[in-house]
Amino acid sequence: MTDFFALLNQPRRPWLDEAALKESYHGKTRELHPDARRQDRREANSFPYSFAELNEAYRALSSPASRLQHLLGLNGESEAARTHSIPPRVEELFPAINAAISNAKLIAQKLDQRNTALGRGLLAMDLARARSELERCEKTLSQLNDASLADLRALDSEWDAASRLRREHARELQTTFTYLSRWRSQIGELRLQLGS
Repeated sequence: MTDFFALLNQPRRPWLDEAALKESYHGKTRELHPDARRQDRREANSFPYSFAELNEAYRALSSPASRLQHLLGLNGESEAARTHSIPPRVEELFPAINAAISNAKLIAQKLDQRNTALGRGLLAMDLARARSELERCEKTLSQLNDASLADLRALDSEWDAASRLRREHARELQTTFTYLSRWRSQIGELRLQLGS
């Protein structure tokens, strides 16, 4: 497994400075650029990394969920071996989020089936309600994201990769960020479909 932290000269920690990560990524990609190589006459194969590896590393480390997954993997925990219990603060959101998403999908389907202004007008109240539910869900997810980022910073301040308790907390946060990302993506797509 490639150590993305080492590849981008970042510390192996749960929290990373986004600006430093971006600067390191851009610096390394500039080194690989053909124009830069022509100036110092180095060949592309003289570098121990490729554009693809740099892109994969940056993508993984710029997302809290994938960063934690990679960090845990580097500490010897395989994805298959990890238990996937859902954190309680995520689990309590399932009914409201899933109801809002299901309702919005239903309204989006109805909108697709209505070809006339009158037909679409008859859905105006349902459409407004679905948009409002999605907006409430987005606010709730944003609050959970902010709280989870604060937890991630706190975890980083006391990070010890050898601590089982810290790794469990990292796994819980990784699962939380994964659900947040998935839900936010679904809601964003539905808002586009509903024209909001």
